[in-house]
Amino acid sequence: MNDAILEKKLPVPHIKSGKCTATEYIVSDGLIDWTSALHLWVHGMHDQHNNPLFAPCVVFFDDTWAMVGPLGDLEQARKTCHRLAAIHDSTVSDNTRPERPKFFTPEEMTVDVMLSDLGDVLPGDPWAWNETDGRFRLNLAALGADVALGLTDRGLDAGQKIAALDKPLAEIEKVFRSCDAIQPHLVRSYLEKIRQAAMVWIRETSFHTDELETPEDDGRMLVDEIRRDGVTVSVRPAHLLTDSDKTRLTTLRVPLAAAWLERNGVWVCE
Repeated sequence: MNDAILEKKLPVPHIKSGKCTATEYIVSDGLIDWTSALHLWVHGMHDQHNNPLFAPCVVFFDDTWAMVGPLGDLEQARKTCHRLAAIHDSTVSDNTRPERPKFFTPEEMTVDVMLSDLGDVLPGDPWAWNETDGRFRLNLAALGADVALGLTDRGLDAGQKIAALDKPLAEIEKVFRSCDAIQPHLVRSYLEKIRQAAMVWIRETSFHTDELETPEDDGRMLVDEIRRDGVTVSVRPAHLLTDSDKTRLTTLRVPLAAAWLERNGVWVCE
């Protein structure tokens, strides 16, 4: 097929600016000159009833934009943007995501409050040894982590844990404001650092258990591969099985047996 025929069959990328099309129209990514595109953009807006809507858009170097997919929910807009970014080697700007907590240095998180100033009234063990003056000082990051740890056994998801931080932080605020060694104007900044440290800990240690691969998932994937490839399975004699073999076969025996019966026992056991 020569170049002339290809030129007729394939669309010519010619859109280099949002000015080339009306903003309410959806532009095919095949018509966009991606050398003129700055990035993809998850554009948040509201309908006439003030309900949130999101549009996947492309932003050009002249600071104009065009829609590359239909209006819809946030997840669909994100998927469209990231899919096109992967295809066209671009990036995604997504201001709809919550701002990540700021990370502090150990020096910023260790404050001039001694163990003798507060006593043993805070959760966990938030004290850091200072080699210079040979004293324990309060570490706000450790205190935030200890507060977050106190929420781990309550069956809460990450969002519920973050919402539940208010109560322990209120108790800590009472302790701080009753301490003569802590100046009142510093209490709010201390509490904010504790909250941010706790949020980092919660987000880094929270995960959905249903996203983890279980032994049953391993078995299903193995069976799917066997069915797809149409191969036979050869099982070693028991006296040649390693401990690892035995563990894996024990874990997978139910899905393997079911698949074996479904295939009318065509696998060969040596």
